[in-house]
Amino acid sequence: MYAAIALMREGGVDIERLNSENVSYGFRRNTRALKAIALVILAVAGLANLYLMAAKGALLIGGSIAVLDLLAMGFWIIVVRDRWVTEQAEIYATRFFISADVTATQGRVGSRR
Repeated sequence: MYAAIALMREGGVDIERLNSENVSYGFRRNTRALKAIALVILAVAGLANLYLMAAKGALLIGGSIAVLDLLAMGFWIIVVRDRWVTEQAEIYATRFFISADVTATQGRVGSRR
């Protein structure tokens, strides 16, 4: 893998774009992996916030925190899905194979120096 990336760099392939797609895929994959943990943490934080709102009567601050908590939960429930990760994986794979193809057509893949 690292040798292929090195060959692509030599061939003038837009490696920054490839790295950007890789980072985006990694972020989505890792976010999906943490989904269950994040939802548990957000649920506990939301319940603690409700308890403190009732006990202290801090409705303005507690309400603001509740809105942020619900927005975060919405992101994790609605956006973070297997399909979200798969879409980026396909984009990254396509970019990688296009880059590899460009490198191969330049005659650099498999050549020994």
